[in-house]
Amino acid sequence: MTTTQTWHFALLSCAALTWADPLSRLFDLSQISLPLSDRILYEVSSHDREQLNLRDGFLDAYYHYEENGEYVVFDEFGPGILVNFWIPTDSAYEFTGNIHLFFDDDTVPGIALTAAQLFSGAHPLFPFPLAANDLQSSGGNYAFSPLPFKKRLKIRFTKTPGFYHFLFYRLKSDDSLQTLEPSANYQAFAQSLSVDSTSPTGTLSSVTLKPGKLFPLFLRTGGGTITRLIFHPRTPSWEMVDHLMLIGQWDDTDYPQVFSPLASLCGTKNGLVPFYSLPISADSAGMIV
Repeated sequence: MTTTQTWHFALLSCAALTWADPLSRLFDLSQISLPLSDRILYEVSSHDREQLNLRDGFLDAYYHYEENGEYVVFDEFGPGILVNFWIPTDSAYEFTGNIHLFFDDDTVPGIALTAAQLFSGAHPLFPFPLAANDLQSSGGNYAFSPLPFKKRLKIRFTKTPGFYHFLFYRLKSDDSLQTLEPSANYQAFAQSLSVDSTSPTGTLSSVTLKPGKLFPLFLRTGGGTITRLIFHPRTPSWEMVDHLMLIGQWDDTDYPQVFSPLASLCGTKNGLVPFYSLPISADSAGMIV
């Protein structure tokens, strides 16, 4: 660090997540680094079938095929779980119309919403932070609500599509997978993704750091789990966050298990841009959680 800066640190606990199988692994951070041997992740994305893109003004079809006057953008057989739907702002409001989701053998859509409704964060099946629009995110529209399907999932737009992106898991077995009920309510799940601040336990520290100096943020003997770190600079700047090193060492090891600039560790390497996610978030005041 090139200048002396004052930082406030806090270490708190948070609520555990509980999800019904086989969705339990999707939002369990304790298992996020473990391989999912029972499924394979696939991508479905808009692309120019003629490979011309801007050279012909994006005039070619960016969808799979037409059906009943609508445009099929996703058509995959199960057993599977749709876990991500992303679409840029212009495409969401100009090139989708109504978004229709057909599950298994249904001939009428189980879910029929406009892009504004689906990404508003207010729909019971797509509540914030599982879904958000361009005003709540960094500029795009996303939905992470898991949508399981046992036989097949088809998604159609009523307007000629622009750009879009889907991620889904195809499971190797459908023994425990049930197709989503369109009346499902994920609001309780969304609330479980928020930090439980009713009874936090931990430590709070405020320190002024000089260049090249260390501060013991957390020292403890015995077992335990750090579930939350909060960094709040008094005068935030990208340079300060990028030059602050976080060092973590436990169980009498010879070398630190964590040795990283805070910016790289927390996803702010390109600048202090506010964003929200389950494991990491940052606000406009420079607070990083």
